[in-house]
Amino acid sequence: MLVPLFHDGGHAVLFCMRHTDVALFNSVLEQEKIPKELLWDTLVDLIPVGVFWKDKKRRFVGVNRNFLDFYEFESINDVLGKNDEEMGWHVDADPYMNNELRVVTEGTSVLNVPGSCISRGEVHDIVASKVPLIRNGEVIGLLGYFIDQTGLGAEGGQLSLTGLARMDQVDQLTSLPNLKGLASSAVSYRQSLEQTGADYFYAVFDIHGMSGLNRAYGQVFGNRILKAVAHRLSKTCGVSGVVARIGGDRFAILRQVSGPEEALSFIRELRDSILQIDEVDGIKVRLTCAVGWALASEGQDAGEVIDLASVRLRANRASSDGFVQDYGIG
Repeated sequence: MLVPLFHDGGHAVLFCMRHTDVALFNSVLEQEKIPKELLWDTLVDLIPVGVFWKDKKRRFVGVNRNFLDFYEFESINDVLGKNDEEMGWHVDADPYMNNELRVVTEGTSVLNVPGSCISRGEVHDIVASKVPLIRNGEVIGLLGYFIDQTGLGAEGGQLSLTGLARMDQVDQLTSLPNLKGLASSAVSYRQSLEQTGADYFYAVFDIHGMSGLNRAYGQVFGNRILKAVAHRLSKTCGVSGVVARIGGDRFAILRQVSGPEEALSFIRELRDSILQIDEVDGIKVRLTCAVGWALASEGQDAGEVIDLASVRLRANRASSDGFVQDYGIG
């Protein structure tokens, strides 16, 4: 792979990254007066994978642009000083934590480990590698990277086999997971509940009045409203939950929580994010919605949880704020 390194001279030097002659490598840098920091910055931003590095306590101290783009973060400040558990983007964080502890305590490299993480409202399949950062014989942190296995291939937008197989799990209007995609993500949540006891909620949101808006302004405008709702829900969930459009004007969310109080609080945030949409394409709108939700621990299986949330949704449709009951929570 040839990497263009630009420096103050105004021209680029192409360096072949397959070259293993360190002495020649250093001589090229010295001859062209290229700082090694520039080489690092260029390489990190060029490679099409998410790169990150952490301190010995597993806290993020740096990431590359591909990492930020994958999670739709604006800057390093969104992750700086936090660990994976605080970010909440793994349905089951223990394997990642244990692997990183091996790296920073034993100096062991962990390579090509399959896993999953939440990004853009969807559970993504990834493969991650992590190696120790060593200074003067002491491990001071770790360097890692991950490759997304669910999206497009790196070459010319070519679909990977996994991405091709999952095209039918994506809603074409909003690019969110559809019902099939949500079901796929729900498997991971259910397994985590059964294996670790990590509870989660399933919530369904019905947007009211879409038929009237479609009649008044047309289907194209109605679709733009649905896109706005999808954007708000995804923005509110961030990397901590899965958002799906499961049909028409209905959206669903999965998110791990510590209990019913946290669930209710976050569901109200989601509902409020929809109610705050007051203008689309310069046209004033006032959206309302009904919500039905249930904790996974309330049902013996995913089907029971979905049925319970649906029953509560029907009960809540008559309420002015979309909530008839708060499940005994103040």
